Amino acid sequence: MKKNENVVEVRDLTVVYDRVPVVWNVDIEITKGHLVGIIGPNGAGKTTLLKALLGLTESVSGEVSFFGDSYGNVRKRVAYVPQRDSVDWDFPTTVYDVVMMGRYTEMRFWQRPGDEDHNVVKRALKNVGIEDLAERRISELSGGQKQRVFLARAMAQQAELYLLDEPYAGIDVATEKTISDILKDLVSKGKTVVVVHHDLSTVKEYFDSVIMLNVRKVASGSVEEVFVRGNLEKLYGGSLPFMDNLKI
Repeated sequence: MKKNENVVEVRDLTVVYDRVPVVWNVDIEITKGHLVGIIGPNGAGKTTLLKALLGLTESVSGEVSFFGDSYGNVRKRVAYVPQRDSVDWDFPTTVYDVVMMGRYTEMRFWQRPGDEDHNVVKRALKNVGIEDLAERRISELSGGQKQRVFLARAMAQQAELYLLDEPYAGIDVATEKTISDILKDLVSKGKTVVVVHHDLSTVKEYFDSVIMLNVRKVASGSVEEVFVRGNLEKLYGGSLPFMDNLKI
């Protein structure tokens, strides 16, 4: 792969709910090795955009490609971490079993996990700091522990592109710092990470690029160039008092 080759390309993407556009005519390019935040107000279409990229939400127009191909042809190279509240955490399974699901893309339906699969899962659990929770029922986990399980499952897939929907929502500060460090480490190893994010105060610390979305794309590019007062005022519909605390 060339250094500047796009891992995600989106052209004219539009998603409509009940005849109302929630993502409108969006163009995006994401290049390899970046840690990208998708930011915008509530109801801006951030989660819808992520789901539309993966075909989980139907779009009415537009083209999406991953690594220059359709998602169906490269799905093994793409890991998706949904919002925590989208999962039935009362399902009777263990942390280890959930993380092992990240290996299923490598198996035929009749295959059982082999030694390499178990080794990958154990490394993923260790990398996110929950190896001691391997046999714990997922219903017994805290919010931060659940988020680490999700991330470990994605890492077990050994993907090249990671798409995460609000991974920092509702977790403690220590877990947030741990997850941020893990994502930065993935990028340092040549992976690409895209995160739906809501806390503007941590954008400069967590990301090197941002996509500003409020139904339409307001701006995208490096944090230094794009995360500025003028764009934020466009994104949120006017001058807002909290911007004075963002040091922009």
